[in-house]
Amino acid sequence: MAFYPIITAAHMYEVMLVSGLLALAKFYTFLLTVRIYLTWFPVINMYEQPFFTLKIMTDWFLLAFRAVLPPMYGLDLSPVIAFYFLFAITRILQGWLNTIWF
Repeated sequence: MAFYPIITAAHMYEVMLVSGLLALAKFYTFLLTVRIYLTWFPVINMYEQPFFTLKIMTDWFLLAFRAVLPPMYGLDLSPVIAFYFLFAITRILQGWLNTIWF
């Protein structure tokens, strides 16, 4: 006889919330990756559309980490710290999702 856990409506709402936050974190990681790649090409003007929208969406996040670790010797490490932070958030949400289901 198989054991099937009882899933209540409260659990379903929690699963939907955590799944949505996890998808948002992964999508924001993708946006941040595209933003970083675009900075490698000097011919791309970040003040023209659609690049300006991407800049607005990601700059506030990078500026928070730039305040903690400013660029040194022309090397900006804030994207690295931002990716580690997003990776940690993603791992926490995945772990939370696994504890909800199992």
